[in-house]
Amino acid sequence: MKVLITELSNEICVSVNEIMAFQQTMPPELYTGVGKRTWFTLEGVNAVKSHFTGPHFESTVEIGVVLGQCKNPRFLYVKIPSVDGKVAVKIPARLVGKLDKKRIEVEKLVHGAETSYQWVKIDQNASVC
Repeated sequence: MKVLITELSNEICVSVNEIMAFQQTMPPELYTGVGKRTWFTLEGVNAVKSHFTGPHFESTVEIGVVLGQCKNPRFLYVKIPSVDGKVAVKIPARLVGKLDKKRIEVEKLVHGAETSYQWVKIDQNASVC
């Protein structure tokens, strides 16, 4: 069974042009046709999906207390109850010097073995899915 490039584009929410650019790096036995009339084999579909969807970040939002400024002004040291010690949290430039000793929302991003933290504003009126 083969899949048309436009159907694949709609399924994974990636433009046809991006898929065609990636197609140039694929072996020719994984696809047939030219342009928008390109058909991918099942192996080709799997290759395209793994390239464009790849591993995702896992994120959780937690509350922390700002302990102080890091050497880099775009980062703060924050104490989060679920994490031992203090962590460096990235903040937007507009908040530099305004969050000392405040409680803030921190988004924990886990990608493989790497963990990073960043400030996040939570809309109080937003519905939770």
